[in-house]
Amino acid sequence: WTRDRLRILLGVIIALALACALVGFIEWGTKDLLWNQVVIRSNDFHVYFRVNSLFWDPNVYGRYLALAITMVAAALLWSRPGRDSIILAAISGVLWLALMTTYSQSSFIALIAGLGTLIALRWSLKWVLAGVAGLIVAVILFGTFAGGLVKLDLGAINKQTSGRANLVEGGMDLFEARPVYGYGPGSFSVAFKRDVAGPNAPVTESHTEPITVAAEQGLIGLAIYLALIVTIFAALMSGFRKVMPGLGAAARSYDPDRGPPAARAAMLAAFVAVLVHTLTYAGFLDDPVTWVLIAIGYSLAFPCRATSAA
Repeated sequence: WTRDRLRILLGVIIALALACALVGFIEWGTKDLLWNQVVIRSNDFHVYFRVNSLFWDPNVYGRYLALAITMVAAALLWSRPGRDSIILAAISGVLWLALMTTYSQSSFIALIAGLGTLIALRWSLKWVLAGVAGLIVAVILFGTFAGGLVKLDLGAINKQTSGRANLVEGGMDLFEARPVYGYGPGSFSVAFKRDVAGPNAPVTESHTEPITVAAEQGLIGLAIYLALIVTIFAALMSGFRKVMPGLGAAARSYDPDRGPPAARAAMLAAFVAVLVHTLTYAGFLDDPVTWVLIAIGYSLAFPCRATSAA
């Protein structure tokens, strides 16, 4: 991967994202979707209007917008101030507006995770971790001391998450029933209807990838799933301490034996965004973008260099 090829790749990603955003803006302006009757009907009963552009689902559209914004942000953070940085900032703003039209909570969370990763790599991992730890403590304290005052309604939470809270609970019940080997590949929907919610359950597809793996593959599959994620992170982050300022490297460090720091940071941050998105919408193992990010990130971390015979 040369710098010119990486620029071309980023240009292609931006062009595709802007094209999808244009379609989304047209849908937003006309209040008419190209397809998916489920989303069309839901828009009729909500005060807000969700768009899906050329995608079947607004959450999938939002996922790819979040990935595009993350990659543009990586190029922006590692670019010098000038015309290119202004153009990249403007593109990020347009894609952000497009993301807002999806009303995809999972996509916003994924974007925050991707941008947080970039901030940690570019400036300070310690401060990002401290911020995350502080947020976790605040949530725990709120749930502990304020839960009784605001009277958290679990039913309302399940409604706001489109039934996903019940899916998580039902998935855990399936895992407890067969903790070792699970119900088999692709069996979540059938097992959920049969053993948990009944045949008339409105939502039966799990939207949380670890829960899906645990219910379908048990501890065996869950161990392989976690091992895969750890291995991916280890590969994508190989040599990061030498080039990432947030990990202690000099601001303009460059490892000649690996790809450009900005590109490597973009691949890791995008992978983190996809991983976080799958915690609330699934689609990790069966999304081809996941494997494309891994392949590009790996090729940047361990480039194949031709050697000439002595």
